[in-house]
Amino acid sequence: MLQVLKDSYIFFRINFLNIFKILLPILIFNFAFILILEFISVPDRLSNLIDFMEYFISLIFHSVYSAGLIFFFDGILKGEFVSVKESLLKGLKMAPLVLLTDCIVLLITGVGFLLLIIPGIILSAKLSLTTYCLLLSKDMPLEAIKNSYELTKGYTKSILGCLTIVGLPYIIIFTIIPSLFKNGFDSIFSSFVIGIISNLFSAFLIIILFRFYCLINEKKAIA
Repeated sequence: MLQVLKDSYIFFRINFLNIFKILLPILIFNFAFILILEFISVPDRLSNLIDFMEYFISLIFHSVYSAGLIFFFDGILKGEFVSVKESLLKGLKMAPLVLLTDCIVLLITGVGFLLLIIPGIILSAKLSLTTYCLLLSKDMPLEAIKNSYELTKGYTKSILGCLTIVGLPYIIIFTIIPSLFKNGFDSIFSSFVIGIISNLFSAFLIIILFRFYCLINEKKAIA
């Protein structure tokens, strides 16, 4: 587990600039759409609808971002040059399928959390390689979910450990930063800063899971 974290950190550090280049346009467009929604005057009864639209828009952009990063990382692993633009275009092309798959996974894990918290956490770890199966193994959504569940057998605790180690600092930072800013411009700036930090953490998590995906498939190939 610690070796996976170490390898992932080195990979993240080496490719930080390109990760940021992939993130920045996605974040700017996402933030622009959310700002437009924020300034739309709607009755109080529709405020929940606006909140849902903001969440859904963020989910769409995150699908492009995560898919683009995975294609970029896969290109590096194969020794192929994949530009930031090409990664984003590939991510954009696959975003609808990634979004559909993410929604199914969220629904499944959500049911797990409703039943009990522990099953939800375990399901989250077991389905964490779904996007990689979808994009790199070219599985269809339900097949990708099934294969992720199978691939993570024997690795669930390690995946949970890595996600916890990285996730706890994220939760702390996410909690502290908003309290440092006031309303108005500071609040907008705070949202943008949080967006950058959360997406960089997300990139690190994507690298960790990408490392697990590669290691597991390497062991399967040897076996």
